Amino acid sequence: MNHDHHDHDHDHEHDHEHPNVEHEAEVDQVGSRVTMKIMISAEEASSNIDEVSKIFQERAKMQGFRRGKAPINMIRQRYRDEIRENVLDQLIPLHVGNEIKARGLKPIHNPMLEDVNFEPGHPLTFTAKFDVQPEVEIAGYKNLTASKTVRLVEDKAVDSAVSNMREQAAKLESVEDGGILAGDYAIVKIALFPRDGKGKKLAEEERFVHVGEERSIPSLNTQLEELKKGDTRKFVTKLGESYPNDLLADKEVTCRVEVQEIKRRHLPPVDNDLARDLGFADLSELREKTKENYAAHMEEEAQRDVARQLMDQVIAANPVDPPESLIEARLDHSMQRAAEDLARQGVDPRHSVDWEAYRAENEPHAKRAVTEEILFDAIVNVEGIEIEDAEVIAEIEKHQEGQPEGTAGSVAQRMRQDGSFDGLRRAMLRSRLWKRALNRPQRTTVRKQPVPPLIFSHYMRTPPPCP
Repeated sequence: MNHDHHDHDHDHEHDHEHPNVEHEAEVDQVGSRVTMKIMISAEEASSNIDEVSKIFQERAKMQGFRRGKAPINMIRQRYRDEIRENVLDQLIPLHVGNEIKARGLKPIHNPMLEDVNFEPGHPLTFTAKFDVQPEVEIAGYKNLTASKTVRLVEDKAVDSAVSNMREQAAKLESVEDGGILAGDYAIVKIALFPRDGKGKKLAEEERFVHVGEERSIPSLNTQLEELKKGDTRKFVTKLGESYPNDLLADKEVTCRVEVQEIKRRHLPPVDNDLARDLGFADLSELREKTKENYAAHMEEEAQRDVARQLMDQVIAANPVDPPESLIEARLDHSMQRAAEDLARQGVDPRHSVDWEAYRAENEPHAKRAVTEEILFDAIVNVEGIEIEDAEVIAEIEKHQEGQPEGTAGSVAQRMRQDGSFDGLRRAMLRSRLWKRALNRPQRTTVRKQPVPPLIFSHYMRTPPPCP
């Protein structure tokens, strides 16, 4: 649990009592963080203990007593912890809720509890902390300017794109004659023994190896070269830290490898046959559509850059201290997605990423994203912009054109379940916001230069061919 501390010389509310709640409360607010120190009287706490104890008495089965007839003192002793938890579960939410309602606060997450002190015959005291949405009186968001850079897609960029598609269309073909070369793929049978080659077999497996890229048994990258189908080789090696058996990882062993099959990537020629395999009429149409799609992608990038410039100005005009809980939640979500992506690739996220460094590196981005969301919501409220469900569904249908009837409806239902429906609504709100509220003509700079191949390859990743 994260604890926020502050001194009383900050600007904040500070009250010890409130007329509409049956407890004593000290409430401080610094920025978005609210801290409530609440004391519930011993009388009320005792009364609640009595009520809960009677409920337990009515339900308890104790040897020597009929149901509901066991002495109340025995019930309190036998179910002491359960009664305590029940009382806390009733009193704390009730009094925190009353205090929140009385002050008109709007928490953005469940309160975090600290310093809970509760003993029979004594007052119940505790501290509740939570963040509230910052109040923003949005200003200075209409008279903004931005420079839009238009990157023209030239033939070299299209050549690079087609080359990437060619790489994606590569197939693995069996090699019957000749030895293994760097970059080949090999299906091998591996047996591991103690370093001296004696004793029982430690492990045995069949492995699909990309020669030159193997990590868990690194020496395979060199030991497999020039071996032919059916060849066997024995050698001493040190296993990699990523070897799946933790007992053997990073240990020296004797490895025996037998080549069962060799496969080599075959790149098809760039011709009409390749274009047809990719779903186009011919190579000319492939290049034309590639250029159009690439230009559309570059336009989206340019628009995002314009939005970033405009938001920079909004942030400068409206300083916001984003709630720490929202920043932490966004970082948690980012880390969860990153871990899931690694797991889908067969990589153990527990050992492959320095998550503390990841969190530190991404914290500024998370803080920026939360700040943008707060200001974005403030502008949307002022402008009165709304996106109805029907508009979101129409947007889904637009992207589902050509799909079987009913596909858009099932997609919308699935998006409602996973939360992405509202995510699309927010994206549409953002787009409409820039069009309506930020409608001053923008300065446009045109740069006639090819798009760097690195940018393109980032969006056209070539997956390894399947065996």
